Amino acid sequence: MTQDLDDRDNAGEVTRAGALQVLQVQTAPVPVPGRGQLVVRMQAAGVAFGDVTQRQGRNPGKLPAVLGYDVVGTVRAVGPRGRGGHGETLTAKPPLDDSPAGRCPIDS
Repeated sequence: MTQDLDDRDNAGEVTRAGALQVLQVQTAPVPVPGRGQLVVRMQAAGVAFGDVTQRQGRNPGKLPAVLGYDVVGTVRAVGPRGRGGHGETLTAKPPLDDSPAGRCPIDS
């Protein structure tokens, strides 16, 4: 597996419903990609109306959450049988699952 040396990363996270001030920068460990997965250092994420209403508590969603779904970034780690090269730029839709607050490997 090829991986960047950084083992922690930042994300804008919502831990409770409320006004814009509930959006906080949190630091967490970078996930390790499994078989057929990539970890991407996000450079931009699309935040849509559904993300805003989730933050406000008007749209059901599991909290804590990192808002934004369509992402662009660079591959920072490649798991076994992962398709993609370290440092490669890509766009992706991370899975909507029970991964910890948006910090999830992406299927390659």
